Amino acid sequence: MKTAAFLALLLIGNCAAAAEPYPDASPAQIGALQNGIEHGCLNAGKRKGGDPAHVTAVCKCVIQVLKSDVTPDEWNKAVYLAMRHQNEESNAVILSHSGKMATCRTSH
Repeated sequence: MKTAAFLALLLIGNCAAAAEPYPDASPAQIGALQNGIEHGCLNAGKRKGGDPAHVTAVCKCVIQVLKSDVTPDEWNKAVYLAMRHQNEESNAVILSHSGKMATCRTSH
C-alpha cells in the first residue's frame, strides 16, 4: 500500500510539474535562438549548393513565419530547452511549424 501511495504522489507531482510554464525568455535570448536558426538555414543552403540569393530569401521567409506563428510560450520552451542542450526537444518545438515554413521553399 505504501508503494501505491508513493507512486500516486509521484505521478501527481510529475503532472503538476509538466503543467508549469517554462520561465520567460528575454528578447535577447529569443533573438539569439532566431539568429541561430537563420544561420543554420543559411549554412545548410550553402552546403547544398543553393543559389545564395534564393537561400537568403528562403531563410528570411522561415524566420518571418516563425516570428509570426511561434507563440511566446513556445519561444520560452524552445529557449529553455536549448539552454539546457536539449536541442532535439528545442528543435521539435520549432519544427511543429514546419508545414507553413515549407511554403518558403516554393514561394521564393
